[in-house]
Amino acid sequence: MIYFDGCSVTMGAELDDKETKRYSRLVANHFGVEDYNIAVGGGSNRRILRNLLSHDLSQYEMFIIQMTKRMRTEFYNNGWQRIQTSVPHPFLKDMYTDEYGRIDEMIMYHAIKSILKDKPHFILSIQHDTKVPVDYVTNDPYPRAPRGHPNEEGHKFLANLVISRVDNT
Repeated sequence: MIYFDGCSVTMGAELDDKETKRYSRLVANHFGVEDYNIAVGGGSNRRILRNLLSHDLSQYEMFIIQMTKRMRTEFYNNGWQRIQTSVPHPFLKDMYTDEYGRIDEMIMYHAIKSILKDKPHFILSIQHDTKVPVDYVTNDPYPRAPRGHPNEEGHKFLANLVISRVDNT
């Protein structure tokens, strides 16, 4: 089974049939295994890291992680969670800077790499100006749906990219 996590890109937003047409299913089908896709729209890198820490990773053969926009975060309080795509409170807006975002993104990347160091994995990012050494940044033009997510052809592009990189490692 292949573990997938990320945001709306990996979730398959804007696809008519995301369960069968998103890149995670296409990759899993290529390798003849099931996909375990827990990506959600607006998901953050902190959420991705939390998910890795809260799963039994021994049941997965490979991990495909799609890092997301660095300004997203997750707030958690006694089992209640809310995912934000922007900083929700004026006080917190004064605390967030681009430098903070870049450093936090680097922290999340290194934590994910450390957790997956002995496991087959591929990390891509939708943060176009990322400085972290991910395996792929989605800067290549691929077909997109009206709201900017990959359309069916875009998911085929991403699947083929992941497959070719994984096959060559």
